[in-house]
Amino acid sequence: MKTFTVTLLRHGKVNGPAALYGSTDVDVCADINQAIAHHIKQQAIPFETIISSPLRRCWSLASLINPAQPLISEPVISEPVISEPGFQEMHFGQLDGKPFDHIATNSDEWRQLERFWQDPANAHLPEAETLEDFRQRVIACWSQQIATFQGNVLIVTHGGVIRAILAEVLGLDWRNPAWYSGLSISNGSLTQIQVARHDNQIYFTVRQIGSMLN
Repeated sequence: MKTFTVTLLRHGKVNGPAALYGSTDVDVCADINQAIAHHIKQQAIPFETIISSPLRRCWSLASLINPAQPLISEPVISEPVISEPGFQEMHFGQLDGKPFDHIATNSDEWRQLERFWQDPANAHLPEAETLEDFRQRVIACWSQQIATFQGNVLIVTHGGVIRAILAEVLGLDWRNPAWYSGLSISNGSLTQIQVARHDNQIYFTVRQIGSMLN
């Protein structure tokens, strides 16, 4: 039986006001990235390969963690970090990246947000990716990657992506609103899944969820 570990790392807190940041390409402050990269290297997280969402809040961190690069304030993009668009965050349409403070509480947009928070699987935001389409995209990418992994992998990605993967490997209902409101996947946290292959079967064991780096 061959086993390996997949570590899912959520990017650091973005440099912007509170909003639904999906496809909006926002930065993370350099000192936050430096601190996360330092903790990853100090804790000897096992990985031979780094895969990252191409959005800057993930890619900049993945480039710092890349063992081929020193810890510098301006990350250098290098070949060992693999860009994977399938692991991008959900696209939130017209409300993607729009600060909550800019949305009137009695407006149609605010009511759309409230319905989405209460039932994200069925309340679709205008011009947004549906939760079902998002899940299908993420799981198709996850399944493809799992079939080709040969060793320990670090994936730098987003909270929504991590939730989609966890629901899949645990066999849970991804439509349940509590999966999004009640499960904490904080910025800069680690989730680890052990993957075992035996007789062409793949088995998953979740080792930790949303653990904060020390």
